[in-house]
Amino acid sequence: MFEMQGIRMMHCTIWTEGVREIISAEDSSIKFIVSDHPITIYNYASPPEARICRYPNDPTIALKASQTIFPLNCNFCLILTNLEYAKDASTSIFRWNEITAHRQRQAARSSAPLYALAQRIESETFAFPKGIPDIETFASEATFAAYHKLMADIFRYLCRLGDHRPKPNLEAHLAAHFAKVHSTTQTAMRKSGADTRPAQISCMFPLGGIQDNNVNRLLLMSSSERHLPNVPMAFFING
Repeated sequence: MFEMQGIRMMHCTIWTEGVREIISAEDSSIKFIVSDHPITIYNYASPPEARICRYPNDPTIALKASQTIFPLNCNFCLILTNLEYAKDASTSIFRWNEITAHRQRQAARSSAPLYALAQRIESETFAFPKGIPDIETFASEATFAAYHKLMADIFRYLCRLGDHRPKPNLEAHLAAHFAKVHSTTQTAMRKSGADTRPAQISCMFPLGGIQDNNVNRLLLMSSSERHLPNVPMAFFING
């Protein structure tokens, strides 16, 4: 009995400290399911097919990345995200693994766009300047402005892809353009003599984008009225 009370107190503490989010299905034809046992625990590291999640089990609430999902009625659902995960989800290797798993599940349904570009980026080494003055210098140089234009072109292409068919020729052009820009900028950085640190970049451009509940939560809290529902691309710097 005392053990059960301790577990309940622990759960209450985790929920009280967690980040609260209410999502709505008012504009959707599909509603939330309300039953006599509506609470579900979701954890990206324990997918529904995992042994720990076999019916009637859920991942434990005590796990760092667990989220408690509680339908309030058919139109509203309360999500409680454990504080540690909510505070540092988008910049951690755990969040990157979650996004990677999403891409792998999606790859079974459709081929990812810009595959050649992703392969080129991930095969290259990037030199990152260590000093703030060097960062400011490179940011103001016209040579490095080519990166900005390239990212803008990629962003526009991915945002329009949902309404159009993939364009193999354009994707090949973007991959070739990256190779040229990367070679020019990295050569310029080496010649500058700046103190740099090498790193690899992993990237993904999943069809339909990536939905990040933590970003959406921050936008909701800031009363943002104009924002993208999905992030079209993601990068992870390892170095």
